[in-house]
Amino acid sequence: MELHLRRIITLAIVALSVFTSAFGDQATFIVSIALICLIGIPHGATDHLLFFSIAKKLPGNHKVLRLRFYLTYLGIMATYGLFWYLSPGLSFLIFILVSFYHFGQENLKEIRWKSSSIKYISFLLSGVFVLATPLLADMKTALPIIEAISGIESISLLDIEHCRNLALASGVVYGTYILVLMLFRHLDLLAGVHELANWLILFALFLNTPLMMGFAVYFSLWHALPSIIEQIGFLKKNQLKYSFHKHVLNIAPYTLLSIGGIFLGLYFLKDSSLAAQTGIGFMFLSIITMPHILLMDRFHELNSENAPSSDFTRTATT
Repeated sequence: MELHLRRIITLAIVALSVFTSAFGDQATFIVSIALICLIGIPHGATDHLLFFSIAKKLPGNHKVLRLRFYLTYLGIMATYGLFWYLSPGLSFLIFILVSFYHFGQENLKEIRWKSSSIKYISFLLSGVFVLATPLLADMKTALPIIEAISGIESISLLDIEHCRNLALASGVVYGTYILVLMLFRHLDLLAGVHELANWLILFALFLNTPLMMGFAVYFSLWHALPSIIEQIGFLKKNQLKYSFHKHVLNIAPYTLLSIGGIFLGLYFLKDSSLAAQTGIGFMFLSIITMPHILLMDRFHELNSENAPSSDFTRTATT
């Protein structure tokens, strides 16, 4: 039900973008910020609860483990923030490469892979598709943002039309890859059909909506929302009387703190260009996201190890 609703909402946004002028610059900015703040950011606000649930099964003093978690989490943020200050171009590249894996892992997390090599190749190609395709499809918008946060001005020499062709190629390559997996029976038929449907809808989204809108819809509805649902299910299994209401109360402090930081930054940048504001927002988002990416990788590994072997609804076979 949740997947069908995501598909319907995404197709509705694509239709509005293609057949109307509903998404001007201002409307795109407002809707995108609302999606990221209300759904995108909150999906990482329970990292501490996930770790504490996992830590219950670990030996040692749990109070010490909690202290180490906060120190490590904040330490990664501080270190990466300093790295952004010292080398913004390299920091941007590192985040993009790490995000390829993270987004691909989240996209394909329900598939039971029996081949590690195919699993990691699939994660990479899926991540490249959902990140590179929207950037390349709207490089006219992306270039000033990338230049603002990376400090690399020479990229403005890129041919915009050539980038659009690369966006088409990126999408076609991933769709073809899924078909090849199905053809050689590396991917279950039902799982393959589901993934092809998702690919087609997201491809239409990335090619027909402004960059910020396409990214916000994917990040919030296709990445963050399924993660939130998974987190609530996990915490329900590990905590008595855990509910959606309790989840909202748990995510509220960290979500409001993060949103407050973003809007504080936008206030001080109110006289800057939209590209600079978006770039700084992306930089801040990457800093708070980096430790989340590392934690979720371990979280999915544990969930995969504990998944029942009878779950064959989305299976990759060798």
